[in-house]
Amino acid sequence: MPSVIDDVVRDAADAIAREHHVDIEVNPPSPHESECVADYEEHRAAITQLLRLAAEMATPPRSLHLVIYPETPPITRLYIRGAGIPTMYDAISEQHRPGVRAAAAAIKQISARLLRDPGGFLVLYGTLAADDP
Repeated sequence: MPSVIDDVVRDAADAIAREHHVDIEVNPPSPHESECVADYEEHRAAITQLLRLAAEMATPPRSLHLVIYPETPPITRLYIRGAGIPTMYDAISEQHRPGVRAAAAAIKQISARLLRDPGGFLVLYGTLAADDP
């Protein structure tokens, strides 16, 4: 059964904020509900893993900003921003490379993709080819 992206992201953000004592702000809910093909628990585990990594990368003051941006269905984007999150122009530190690879693999298992863009991390949900990297 598909999971609602907004619900999963907010739940995972609350858990990571408590666990890592980091301020996480999520944009207000959109009136347009977006779904992920993965079930709630699998989806939550993947997003929690990614947010845990982002919280570990965050530099003082430790805070993350998450934006869920539903576009023309079935595409939805989740932007993860914060000081210390590497952009597409920054090298990922040796210490965080295994975590990024693991998070990317977990995100791929929920039929989404973890990318880096000019502002930080981007999770792209939508119809993606099975052999898409």
